[in-house]
Amino acid sequence: MKNKFIYLFWILFFIFLLFSVVLFSLFAGLDKFSFKDSLRDNIIFDIRLPRIILGIIVGGLLALSGLILQGLFRNVLVEPYTLGISGGAALGAIFASILNLKSYSYPFAFLGAIFVIIFLYFFSIKGGIFKIEELLLNGVMISFISSSLIMLVMALFNVNDLRGIIFWIMGSLEDSDWQVVKIGIFILFFGLFFSYFFWKDLNALHLGEEEAMHLGINVERTKRVLFILASFFVSFCVSSCGIIGFVGLVVPHFLRMVLSYDYRVLLVSSFLVGGTFLVFSDTIARLIIFPLELPVGVITGILGGIVFIYVLEKIDCVFKMIDIKNLICGYKNFLLKDINIKINKGEFIGIIGPNGSGKTTLLKAIAGIIKPKSGEIFLDGKPLNKMSFLDRAKKISIVSRELDIDFITVEEFVLLGRLPHYRSFQFFETRKDLEVVNQCMELVGVLRFKDRYIKELSAGERQLVYIAKALAQKPKILLLDEPTSHLDISFQIKVFNIIRRLNRDFEITIISVFHDLNLASEYCNRLILLDNGKIYKDSKPEDILNYKIIEEIYKTKVIETKNPISGKPYIFLITEERWL
Repeated sequence: MKNKFIYLFWILFFIFLLFSVVLFSLFAGLDKFSFKDSLRDNIIFDIRLPRIILGIIVGGLLALSGLILQGLFRNVLVEPYTLGISGGAALGAIFASILNLKSYSYPFAFLGAIFVIIFLYFFSIKGGIFKIEELLLNGVMISFISSSLIMLVMALFNVNDLRGIIFWIMGSLEDSDWQVVKIGIFILFFGLFFSYFFWKDLNALHLGEEEAMHLGINVERTKRVLFILASFFVSFCVSSCGIIGFVGLVVPHFLRMVLSYDYRVLLVSSFLVGGTFLVFSDTIARLIIFPLELPVGVITGILGGIVFIYVLEKIDCVFKMIDIKNLICGYKNFLLKDINIKINKGEFIGIIGPNGSGKTTLLKAIAGIIKPKSGEIFLDGKPLNKMSFLDRAKKISIVSRELDIDFITVEEFVLLGRLPHYRSFQFFETRKDLEVVNQCMELVGVLRFKDRYIKELSAGERQLVYIAKALAQKPKILLLDEPTSHLDISFQIKVFNIIRRLNRDFEITIISVFHDLNLASEYCNRLILLDNGKIYKDSKPEDILNYKIIEEIYKTKVIETKNPISGKPYIFLITEERWL
C-alpha cells in the first residue's frame, strides 16, 4: 500500500460523507412537524430509519459485488446485473403475484435469483475449469431471456398490482422493514469480512489468471468463491429492493480513479460510497416530486449515467498516459512513419525490432528529445511539445545508459533526480529531498554505496544507481534503452525484477527497448515490434514471439517454445550449420 495515511484520510472522508447524507435523508422535509409531534418520531424511526439503513446495505452490497465481478472478469464494464441474476429475481417476484402470493414475493425473488446462479455455475464449468468468458456470455443471454419472459407473462396473465411490480422492477426502498434490515446487516458484515480474505487474490488477478497462479493464488477456487459471494449479494439486493442500476458500475470506476487498484482500500471504500450514493439517490427520489415518489432506480440511472459519461471523458487522462497520433520523426537518413500508439497507466511495454528499426528514436520522441516532423504525442491528455521541460521531467524519467562520470558519489548523483522538484531560488536540498533519495536508493539496493564514487562500482551496480536517480524524479513513466545490454544474467534478472516491482507496486508505466527477446517476453505485458521505421505489430508477447514473425523480421531461423515455469514464449537460436 503506497500511502496508508492518504488512504485512511479518504476512508474517514467517506464515513463523514455517509454520516452527512444519512442526517440529511433522515430530517429532510420534516420542518412542518414540531419536535414534540409523535407523528414526526414515527416517520423518523419507523419509516425513514429502516429505509436509510436498507439503502446503506443495498448500496454497499451492490458496489461490493460490482467491484468483485469487475476484478474477477478483468472488465470494468461488468456490473452486478450483467449475469442475469436480476432477471431471475424479477421472474420469481412476478410468479408470486400470479399465484396470489404477493406477501411471499421476497422469497420467490430470492429463489429465482438462486436458480440463475446455480444454472450459471454449472453451465460455466468445462473440464473442471470455471470459464469466465462463458459465464459472462451465459449471463447476458439469461438477461435477455428473462426480460422477454417478463414481458410475456405480463401480456398473457392478469397480474394483480401490475403497477406495483413495474415499480419494484425499477427499484424501490419503499417496502423496507426491520426484519429485512436485520437480515441485510448480517449479510453485509459477513460479506465484507469474508471479502477481505480474498484481497490478495483480487490484486493478483489484476495481472491475469496466469500471473496470479505464479504468485501462489488458487485461481479456480478464487473464481468460484467470488462468483458465488457476489451473486449472493445481488440476490439479496434484488429480492429486497428490485433492480437498482448503475451503483455497481459507477462506484468501482470512481474509486479506482480517486484511489488505486488495491483491494485492501477499495473493498471498504466501495461499501461506504455505494451506501452513500444510494441513500442520497433515494432521498432525491422521495423529495423531487413530493408528495409522490419516484423509483430510486430512475435517480441512480440518471445520476449514474451523468457520472459515467464524465468518467469516460476523463478516463483517458487517468489511464491513457501516452497517446501518439500519426507520428513522423527522426533524422535526415531515417524516419519513423505513421506511428500510432496508446499507452495506458501501469503497462509494461517492450519495444523490439532489428538494429536500425527505430527503437531508440521512438523512445527519444516519447521523451521529447526528438521533435516530431508531423503528428503529435499527448502526455496525460496534453501535447508533449507544449509542456515545459520541468513539467516533462516531473512525469517522465529516463534511465541512462553507461555515463562518463568521475568524482561524484552515489548519493550526490541520485540527488540530481530531485532537481525538477526544487522550488524557485532553492539552494540546498530539503529534508524531503534527502528522504526521497534514501528511499529510492534503498528500494533498488544501493543505499550501502551512498558515499562511494560511481566509478568505483561495477557495471550492474551503476545501472541500479541510474534507476535510483530516475526514481528520485517521482515519475509516472520510466523509459529505458537496453538497460541490461552489457550486464551478466545475474544483474539482468536483478534489474528487471526491480523494474517489474516498480511497475506492479507503484503503478509506474514502463517503456523499455529490448534486444533480448526472451527478457522482453518474460517481463512485458505488451510488445511493439518495429521494422524499417514502422510498427509491424503491437500486441501481447504470445502474439508476436512466434517463429514465423521472428524469421520474417530478423531474417534468421529460430525455434519457438515456452518457458516451462512461466509459460511465456521462448526463442531459441539456430546456428547456420544446423539449418542449411
